Amino acid sequence: MVAGEVIAGPHVRNACRRHLDDMKRKDGIWFDPDAAAHAFGFFEEVLKLSEGQFEGQPFHLEPSQAFIIGSLFGWKRNDGRRRFRRAYIEQGKGNGKSPVAGGIGLFGMTAAGEAGAQIYAAAAKREQAGILFSDAVKMVRQSPALAKRLEFSGGPGREFNIAHHGSGSFFRPVSRDTGKTGSGPRPYFVLADEIHELPDRSIIEVLERGFKFRREPLLFMITNSGSDRNSVAWEEHEHAVKVAAGGSVR
Repeated sequence: MVAGEVIAGPHVRNACRRHLDDMKRKDGIWFDPDAAAHAFGFFEEVLKLSEGQFEGQPFHLEPSQAFIIGSLFGWKRNDGRRRFRRAYIEQGKGNGKSPVAGGIGLFGMTAAGEAGAQIYAAAAKREQAGILFSDAVKMVRQSPALAKRLEFSGGPGREFNIAHHGSGSFFRPVSRDTGKTGSGPRPYFVLADEIHELPDRSIIEVLERGFKFRREPLLFMITNSGSDRNSVAWEEHEHAVKVAAGGSVR
């Protein structure tokens, strides 16, 4: 990618270049190939795809998907914790963003070693959050290893919660009213879909406030478009571009 053998835009090339440059760092930031391989193995050995021509097939990661997952779960700080707490993924339709997000949620709930993990699919509308969550539900039903460990609330096609009772963890879609009543959520992973449609940062801010209860939380944001420069998506886009070019991670 960096050498130009694969055609890509400047921001993708910058992200790859930064990865290679970071491999040379000696300041406590390091890449753990075993941790990355653990996440790869979960996707490719446990998960199965669920729709169309890919129905029932193993989740073989495309190079861009492997780069995303490897970066998130492979990079560590000097204390051994994951380096990245936020990810902004901007790709066109058909690149498998929602299945990747759903798979990350299932990984966080069952294979990341977090007790009582709370995984939330969030979007501007609950229906949109439900699309990402539905991808996760379908992958669970396709995977014998997960199907026997996880339980659903709601009947087929009407699921609203996935529970992993062994660790006291759950995965569910949420609306903008989350946290307005009762105790606030304590997310481990937040999977924010179509963030170019968010009217403001309120739901993200509510969920991020709960990160203080977690050692290694993750906000995973995905979108495919958006041109409004006064939007959440544009703010995240601009920050991501600067980080890829060598800026600091917030």
